Amino acid sequence: MSFKLVLPPGAIAYVKAQQLRAPSRIDHCNAVDRLYPARSKMCQRSASRAAFGKPLAEQGSVRENIAHSAREIAQAHFAF
Repeated sequence: MSFKLVLPPGAIAYVKAQQLRAPSRIDHCNAVDRLYPARSKMCQRSASRAAFGKPLAEQGSVRENIAHSAREIAQAHFAF
């Protein structure tokens, strides 16, 4: 028994666009996956360095920058 899939008029164009987009999705995922270790290294480095008598990880601006990076990574993760 065979079934025929009935699609609305614009659906075929959508399917073709998704097929063309697939390779860039893979590249995007690989790039985002490389961001997590970079953020981890940033956290480790900020904990090991000191300025003004305190570790960088305890400085407000550094914490904000790390949080901003984490938010941007999360957004990039779900962007594609």
